[in-house]
Amino acid sequence: MRNRVEWRDASVAEIRQIDDDVRQITFAVDGSVPRFDPGSHTNIRVEIDGQLANRTYTCIPAPSGHIAVAVKLHPQSRGGSRFMWSLEPGQSIRLTLPENRFELSWRAGHYLLIAGGIGITPIYGMAKALASRGASLRFVYSARSRGLMAFAEELETMLGKRLTLVDNSAGQFVDLEAEFAALPADAECYLCGPIGMLEAAKAAWARSGRP
Repeated sequence: MRNRVEWRDASVAEIRQIDDDVRQITFAVDGSVPRFDPGSHTNIRVEIDGQLANRTYTCIPAPSGHIAVAVKLHPQSRGGSRFMWSLEPGQSIRLTLPENRFELSWRAGHYLLIAGGIGITPIYGMAKALASRGASLRFVYSARSRGLMAFAEELETMLGKRLTLVDNSAGQFVDLEAEFAALPADAECYLCGPIGMLEAAKAAWARSGRP
């Protein structure tokens, strides 16, 4: 689904702590939920200082009829993440059916997936989808510490040596130049993370001479 906004009622079905500052929240949605590809997002109606607002979160894999998101509690949050962390099982919520503006092409011969911090949310779903199809892939996952790597254990089990965890607290950082230089000609890179990482990746990609 793309470029179509359809609001639905939902209730909190499950809340799970998946790293030190990220919670996975799963919603049971009234009515059917169409199939959606990784990279899709949902808008959620939140309340901040008594006022209603919308916040956008990436959809992660969830059971049929459900929508799940992973929410990082930001110390400098304007209120969206605090509201999401205040939710309790059974609580009612309004959200939109998933739509996608960060789509996998499904055409590459090889995929390089790079996630920085909470940027794991769309990349995690992509990794699961690609692995299930037997696609050639490499996943580089960077965070400030090992305890802040949501889904890391599941990804290690699923991907094995195809996954590299980069722990900034141990002095490790993603070598974008080397990662791009190692890619075959028919490869594509999908990346989500902090603005600094995105800008560095764009510059490194341009220097690599790749289209």
